[in-house]
Amino acid sequence: MSRYAYCIFCDDIRQEVGHKMSMMGIYLGELHVTAVPVVLPKLSIATFCNTELDNPFNSLAIRVTLDGAILQESTIQQADLQETQLELAQKNSTEDPIKLISIGTQFHLIPFVIEKAATLLVTVIADGTEMVAGKLRIKHNPNPAL
Repeated sequence: MSRYAYCIFCDDIRQEVGHKMSMMGIYLGELHVTAVPVVLPKLSIATFCNTELDNPFNSLAIRVTLDGAILQESTIQQADLQETQLELAQKNSTEDPIKLISIGTQFHLIPFVIEKAATLLVTVIADGTEMVAGKLRIKHNPNPAL
């Protein structure tokens, strides 16, 4: 298995009791608006970067762009990556081996201004290699169907 990344676009992400995460209003590749410009109170993005335990990340950055313009960017510090990956390695056992490291982060675009049809792109840069984690196509649709 090689490294991969994915993301989920939604209206909100909430931390729940019991170390659970709830996502409300998940978008399935497209976000339709009836008018432009429009302002959404919030758009949330959960991004997950995955690698095998024996191929840990040395550097990791996540970038959110709208038609090429950077909206937000996050770099996970090397010390934090090493600490997380070391903790997983120490928890590993032969009875129930850990094979995959999954590092997640959240972005909250507050407010999210939509001026025209566009594409929101989430890119992960892991050890200098770029991976597309996801795209959300924003479409102007004055007559939406249910």
